[in-house]
Amino acid sequence: MSHIESEKDHITRNLVMIDENSEELKGKIKLSETREKHTQKEYENLKRRVDDQEDRSKRNNLVFFGIEEGLYRESPEDVEGKVKKLLLTKKLYDNAKVDIDRAHRIGKRTVGKKPRPIVVRFTNFKDKEKVLRNVSQLKGTTHRISEQYSKATVDINTKLFEACKLAKEKDQRIKRFWINYRFAKIQFEDGPKTVYKNFNLQDITSNSTWHNIKIY
Repeated sequence: MSHIESEKDHITRNLVMIDENSEELKGKIKLSETREKHTQKEYENLKRRVDDQEDRSKRNNLVFFGIEEGLYRESPEDVEGKVKKLLLTKKLYDNAKVDIDRAHRIGKRTVGKKPRPIVVRFTNFKDKEKVLRNVSQLKGTTHRISEQYSKATVDINTKLFEACKLAKEKDQRIKRFWINYRFAKIQFEDGPKTVYKNFNLQDITSNSTWHNIKIY
């Protein structure tokens, strides 16, 4: 019996050690997971700050699409002149004295393909806003203008646009919508009542019936 009891005690001690080691391992895993979550949160916060900073740096920028591109290399003055010509002829700005810091094409030049977009940095933010307010003058033309944002903001705006487009097809109360810096502004009409509501990406992704609002 003494031999059996000895083996039993040995097994019991081993089981206790296994339990202790298991608890220690679980603690290390939990600590590692906590650190990983903290690191991920720090990374997301840092990335958000970088994206916000990039968006602020492009605050005075607009991207022009559809402006013809010559066969030969354009000078910065040539590009700026074409932009100002469009601003005047399409009544996007009332005079040619608008101050432009810089105007340049982006993307790889390919002969025979559609013209590359032009990034325009306005000296004054108010001038950029004035052009945006008149962008409806381009309706029915091959020209288009958009604001310039970071890739993260572009991705969010694209998702908002697709969601609003789909919602407009389903909900007859939605008459118009606008996408502006990570927000969607929607015009709802129900009989004589008109209501404007703003939605962010979380509003839309967290609820499949996000647009079914009550209009009072």
